[in-house]
Amino acid sequence: MNTSRHTKIRSIAVLVVAALVLELTTAVQYISTRRAITAQIKEMAQRDLSSTNHTAEVKQIAENAIADILPEVERLVAAKQRDSLHKKLQHLVVIHPEIVGIDFAYRVGEDGVHDGYFTFREDGTNEIKDTVIDFDYTQRSWYQEGLHGNGFWSEPYMSHYYEALMSTFSRPVHDSRGLVVAVIGADVPMRELSAMAVQLYDNQQRSL
Repeated sequence: MNTSRHTKIRSIAVLVVAALVLELTTAVQYISTRRAITAQIKEMAQRDLSSTNHTAEVKQIAENAIADILPEVERLVAAKQRDSLHKKLQHLVVIHPEIVGIDFAYRVGEDGVHDGYFTFREDGTNEIKDTVIDFDYTQRSWYQEGLHGNGFWSEPYMSHYYEALMSTFSRPVHDSRGLVVAVIGADVPMRELSAMAVQLYDNQQRSL
C-alpha cells in the first residue's frame, strides 16, 4: 500500500515538473518571439524612415532640376531649336542619375497631332537615348495636370519603358507670349514602393 502511495506521489511529482517545464518553455518562447518581433518592428521603422528621407531627397532633386532647366528649354522651344533642346535634355539625364528619363510633350491642339519624345537612361547599359512617345500621352496625369500650375507629382504608375513603378514631376513650358505650348516631366523610379510591393506579395504567399 505504501508502494502504491509512493508511486502515485512520484507520478504527481512528474506531472508537476512536466507542467512547470512546459510553462517555462512557453515563457521562454514567448519572450524570444516578442524580442524578435520588437527588433523586426524597429528595423522596419528605421527602413521606412530611411526610404521616406531618400524619396523626399530624390523628389527635391527632380523639382530643382526641372526648375533650373526650364528657362533654357523655353528659349530653345521659342527659337525652334529642337536639336539643341534634345541635347539639353540628354545632358540633364546624364548629370542627375536619380532621374531616369525626361518626358517632353507638345500641347495637342485642335488638329489632334501628337508630338512628344522621351529622353532616357537605358536600364542596364546606362546609355542615354531618345525615342518618340508612342502612346497617347494626353491621357496621362503628368501631362494633363502638367499643363497647369507650377509643378505636379503624378501618382506612382507602372512605367511604359521600365519594369518599375514610376512617378513623374511635370511643369508647363511657355512660349514668348506666355502661352503653354508643352509639358516637361522628370521620371523618378519609386524603387522603395516596388520593393515593398514584392515583399507584400512574398509575405502573402508565405501566409497562404
